[in-house]
Amino acid sequence: MLNIGQIVIYNTYGVCKVSEIIHRELGGVSKQYFVLHPLHDEKASVFLPVDNQELLNRARPILSKDEVEKLVLAFPLQPLNWIDNENERKKTYSQIIKDGNRYELISVLKSIYNHKNILKDKKKKLHATDEQFFKEAETLLFDEIAYVLNIEKNSVFDLITKQFE
Repeated sequence: MLNIGQIVIYNTYGVCKVSEIIHRELGGVSKQYFVLHPLHDEKASVFLPVDNQELLNRARPILSKDEVEKLVLAFPLQPLNWIDNENERKKTYSQIIKDGNRYELISVLKSIYNHKNILKDKKKKLHATDEQFFKEAETLLFDEIAYVLNIEKNSVFDLITKQFE
């Protein structure tokens, strides 16, 4: 169950604050909704029906500072997970992003970043779908790391790349 004022990671919206519970009528049906506000976009709102457990399960508690520090240290250790078959890659990466396992998200980021560099050397570009997966994984991971460590989101990349040195 979510609580007002709680900070969570939600789907591809990243770090969100649970701000209130409201009643809304849609299609003649009145329901209660949790209202989440992504911290990186104060104008956006996400409405989660309080009775939809599947959607509520996608709102995950934010990691502790110790957990985030371990996560950052784990970046160089996570394996590449590039899947050559495009359909299988879409299916796998979609599921990883939906599940939100931070360590698997690192593998997705590293794999796409690596593949992008390989393509760049061949003067080719990354598929739009892979770009989207990269942005979603980056939002989920970098928003949370920046929030927990109280740093700017654009500083997270530098923090992570230091782990590879």
